[in-house]
Amino acid sequence: MTQQHSAMQDSEKHTEPARSSIFAHMMSGLALAGRCGGQILILIPLILRAIGRGIVTFIKDVLHGCARILRLFWRILRTPICLQLEVSKIVDRELRSAKGKGFRAHLIAIARGLQIWLFSDNGLLVTVFQFAVPVICFGFLFSIVTYGTNLEYAIAVEFNGKHLGYIANEEDYRQAEALVRERLSYAADPVSMPFVRSLTLEQYDGSQPLFTPGGLADVMLTTADFSLCEAYGVYRNGTFLCAVEEKDPIAAALAQQLSAYSASLSVQTDAVYYQDTISYVQGTYLADNLTDTDTLIAALTKQDTKTITYTSKKDESIYTVASKYSTSPEVIREWNPALPDLLPAGTKIKVQFTDYAMPIAYRITIDSVSAIAYDTIEIETSALPVGERKVLSAGVPGETRHVMEVTYVNGVESERNILQSTMVSEPVTERVSVGTYAAAPASTSTQLFGNGDLSWPINGGYISDPYISNRNHRGLDIAAPADTEIFAADGGVVLTAGWNHHGYGYYIIIQHENGYETLYAHCNQLLCNVGETVTRGQLIALVGSTGNSTGNHLHFEVRRNGVNYNPADFLRVNAD
Repeated sequence: MTQQHSAMQDSEKHTEPARSSIFAHMMSGLALAGRCGGQILILIPLILRAIGRGIVTFIKDVLHGCARILRLFWRILRTPICLQLEVSKIVDRELRSAKGKGFRAHLIAIARGLQIWLFSDNGLLVTVFQFAVPVICFGFLFSIVTYGTNLEYAIAVEFNGKHLGYIANEEDYRQAEALVRERLSYAADPVSMPFVRSLTLEQYDGSQPLFTPGGLADVMLTTADFSLCEAYGVYRNGTFLCAVEEKDPIAAALAQQLSAYSASLSVQTDAVYYQDTISYVQGTYLADNLTDTDTLIAALTKQDTKTITYTSKKDESIYTVASKYSTSPEVIREWNPALPDLLPAGTKIKVQFTDYAMPIAYRITIDSVSAIAYDTIEIETSALPVGERKVLSAGVPGETRHVMEVTYVNGVESERNILQSTMVSEPVTERVSVGTYAAAPASTSTQLFGNGDLSWPINGGYISDPYISNRNHRGLDIAAPADTEIFAADGGVVLTAGWNHHGYGYYIIIQHENGYETLYAHCNQLLCNVGETVTRGQLIALVGSTGNSTGNHLHFEVRRNGVNYNPADFLRVNAD
């Protein structure tokens, strides 16, 4: 024991310095951080000042450099001028000195002066030549560049050994080749064609127009040995269908069908249109792709009547189903006799609609009202047994009005889009009491079949002496260990809470709204006061054996106008 105690002391001695050392390191670290922070604050103005000086120095250097360049140009320009002035002075001196030497000497001086002034190393012609040559060269170079940039260029196309023409860029050729391959793929019998091409950038004089991808494709097809025709390619959503000689009859037939469909609708529409797009591309096509116009019209305007089985969803009616299929409830009932207005979920309904080869779509705008679900707040209360619920205030759904765009395809609703929503009324929250009172006898063998107006008043226990019994017992004795919780059997106001000198010991009397009173006697401790309002299931006392009692129990009475009643008639325990 002595050794262990000594070891523990040593451990404590070693631990304490370690903790002190850690604390010291932490404090020194904080101090260092503080000093670093101070240094940083001192350095910030210095850094900003250095940056400012750098900017000023840079600007000065730029200005100084510009000044030096200007001075250099001035020296370059001034030197030949100064030299020319010096030559002029020399010539002038010689002319003045020759005036007094006779006419011949004067002419010789003039000739010599002109020679020096024009043809010497610093003469006018040499000076002009030195400045003019660079300017002329620069102007010549500029004119060549300008001429070159103003020329137009195009890509010459040579296909399978034949020159076809010009295109603006290589992408046009790639598109044209794709068109040719596409048209060849629609042939009834497999068709092959070589694609040997050469693209060269050449000067373009504009004498012939540049090919578009479609035009180039037509010319490419003509180079092959195929049976071709000039026609209109008919495309549905970009997919080739066939080629026809005339497109106007097809467009007219489709427009007529669309107009007739629109006239047959009984609702105000925003738009009526074909869901698919038909387009026509004029060009050169294989003769095998040519289709009779009437045959194509018949195929595109074909319509069939179809019958399907619809399964109703929750909260649907015969009217909502009729609206989905652009028909009336009467027509729905013709196919489904004895169908109720409100349809149970899962009801099978036969519905007819017209199926068009070119699906016809239309849009309408409608007003719709939808419900907004209300929230529910649960409030726990001991006034109700566990598992019971009571609505304190009913919830009310709110309403929202929608402006909706509804799209139908072949008369069947396919899509809904909300354009605008406006709240008509806000939902009202529902408030529900949820029972938490769980007091019950200790054993399920204790069964009482009363009306349930009162709750079992104690946490556990068993009936040790019934009402009246063999000694004119005016209450119900419930035995339980000391300090077991006693609860109010119903809500009310505490009339009495204290000591009773006639054998009850510590007791409580509660006055209830229905005129009844309940009495709780022999308590060990009272937990409520006179005049206090208590709720059903509220803790009011603890079990004891005070007063005229031989053991721990609760003496429980029910009174009205001074008359005692059997508490078992008001208690319902283990009876359901």
